[in-house]
Amino acid sequence: MQEQKLIPLGLLCEQYRLELSFFEELGEIGLIEFTVYKGSKHLHQDALHQMEKILRIHRELHVNLEGVDVVMNILERQEQLRQELIRVQNRLRRFEEDL
Repeated sequence: MQEQKLIPLGLLCEQYRLELSFFEELGEIGLIEFTVYKGSKHLHQDALHQMEKILRIHRELHVNLEGVDVVMNILERQEQLRQELIRVQNRLRRFEEDL
């Protein structure tokens, strides 16, 4: 695993001015998945956008972590439905072109 793609949890605490327990709770709820590397927890850089979205919902909207979990599930479902709608529209477009 490439070390440069992992962000130490301690660095995240400093960067976002949050306690370690906050990030641990995110992991326990299942909102963020951490990787253990050299004995400490790290966040993969690909998950950084997701983590920042969670932080914005939590901080700016004052939503507790259980509420953030609900919001993230709703957003994920919305994206799935959007993708499904695009697929259906494309199929319909092909059908209309055949007429």
